[in-house]
Amino acid sequence: MNPLLALAAAAGILAVPWVYLFVLIFKLPVWVSFIAGGSFFSAGGQVEGLKKAGATDILGILYGAITAAIWLTVGGANAATSAMIWFLSLIVGIVVFLAVVESKIELLSFVPGIFFGFGSFFGVFLGKADPANIIPATRDTLLSIVIGIIFAYIIQYVAGLITKKDS
Repeated sequence: MNPLLALAAAAGILAVPWVYLFVLIFKLPVWVSFIAGGSFFSAGGQVEGLKKAGATDILGILYGAITAAIWLTVGGANAATSAMIWFLSLIVGIVVFLAVVESKIELLSFVPGIFFGFGSFFGVFLGKADPANIIPATRDTLLSIVIGIIFAYIIQYVAGLITKKDS
């Protein structure tokens, strides 16, 4: 089987337990895990993609949690004034600056992963019943990202087995 068809078959088959586990067993946001899978493949896949996507996605989540903590500490959730939005924008600007500067470190050189993790955190955080509690959003996002990257790695591994078997 050619590599693209092998990857498509592995992804299609493994997406079934992936979604099932996330929705019914783990009760985690499956969409975050799919972003993590995309991050893995975008970072080049293989072990190197696993490390780079994992490190940068997780760093993005941590940046998101820190941003949310600062925002909540200054009362941002209760006062959506233009000054508070300006303050939030400033925090995000600092995070983006750091994300790009840190890309000099090889492990953190996959800058999109920081954005994937940051955005995923805020999607989960803003969807929680109690957005003042950062811990559940951080936990759920971290778990979804890590398990999603592992699923993507397994998909690539299985695709490689299928390709080798037919060669």
